[in-house]
Amino acid sequence: MKIKPFPPPIGKYLVPPIIKLWIKNIRGLENLPKDKAFILAPNHCSYIEHFMIGSIVVPYLNKKLYFIAKKEHFESITQSTWHSLWKRYITYIPIDREKGEGAIKAAVSYLRRGAIIVT
Repeated sequence: MKIKPFPPPIGKYLVPPIIKLWIKNIRGLENLPKDKAFILAPNHCSYIEHFMIGSIVVPYLNKKLYFIAKKEHFESITQSTWHSLWKRYITYIPIDREKGEGAIKAAVSYLRRGAIIVT
């Protein structure tokens, strides 16, 4: 089963102008394949990184992103509520850092269906 593109998010029109206040020039987007699965591995320099990546990559590719995130991000009601707000555009694959196999298997499954995994 192939993962289908979805209609452009409202963030495509609202968030990028705000992000451009901090990021003036984005180079290399043209190197992201629009028709293939791939893994995006940012350097994790900020907690806002997933929001910035989502607001830049989702509108460019018109595809959902699948972030691998530590399971602790989903343990409190505020964290799980926050993550559920973005579910349509960004999905999270919780990883148990002691085991990890389930998240890796899920990521491989999504890659086989053409998804973009963000580590």
